[in-house]
Amino acid sequence: MFPLLVHGAASQRFWVSIAGASLVLASLAMVITDSPWPAKGAPVVFAATGPLLAAIDWRERRLPDIITLPLAAACFVVLLSSAVLSGDFLRLAMAVACSVGSVLFFFVLFVLAPSQLGFGDVKLMLSAGLVLGWHGPVVTVMGIVMGLLFGLLYGVVQIVRGRAHRRSHIALGPHLIAGTLVLGLLLY
Repeated sequence: MFPLLVHGAASQRFWVSIAGASLVLASLAMVITDSPWPAKGAPVVFAATGPLLAAIDWRERRLPDIITLPLAAACFVVLLSSAVLSGDFLRLAMAVACSVGSVLFFFVLFVLAPSQLGFGDVKLMLSAGLVLGWHGPVVTVMGIVMGLLFGLLYGVVQIVRGRAHRRSHIALGPHLIAGTLVLGLLLY
């Protein structure tokens, strides 16, 4: 069994900050979204888990399977239950197709440049693709592009501040999570 944090234990402040951010984002997801409850659960689960994934990726440059894979399963179960209750299986199929497309896109990027993109980012697209894909392929592409733009903007700011250079590696997960949350919370 692999620990969540392999580069040493985190402080109590780290965990309290993560718990607080998760609580705030999950509450915000519950309040902002106007979808019926089962569909609303996917962005709530993603919002509750996002801060932990982002913090681990920021700290350790990895997105652990112990979180990313159950998150994808939870998002799928929530959207499946919504499809069963509403009878809208076409929307579920679209979400699954968008998730698979997102994973394939990031897998190709990973194969082309494994030193620039981690496989955790590929697995993160399972859940991000489901959350965004519930609204269709255009929203999925917009969420991914938004996350990539957040990462690019962060990188440029770090270069301007002298804290990074062109070949520096940044954790992409937090930016992809932010792009998913922004669109996911606004559209549900």
